Amino acid sequence: MVYNILEVANTHGGNFEYMISLIDEFKEFDQNTGIKFQPFKYNEIALPDFSWYHVYKELFFSSEQWAKIISKASKHKDIWIDVFDIYSIK
Repeated sequence: MVYNILEVANTHGGNFEYMISLIDEFKEFDQNTGIKFQPFKYNEIALPDFSWYHVYKELFFSSEQWAKIISKASKHKDIWIDVFDIYSIK
């Protein structure tokens, strides 16, 4: 049996509504499919003077948003998480 993992990564660009729409689109894939997210907190993975800090800040979702994202996605897919920091674990 083949198992696929759909990696969202940062294609959402920090847009919560777009992230939710991606999850809706991923419903179409068969049951042997998981979805992988990369939650992180910008100030836990970089210092303010790091060149990509502002990008990480733009991509950030609050813990409340992540709860909604994961709850919605888990209704149709297995959930996979890349852990980058303590925030990812929480």
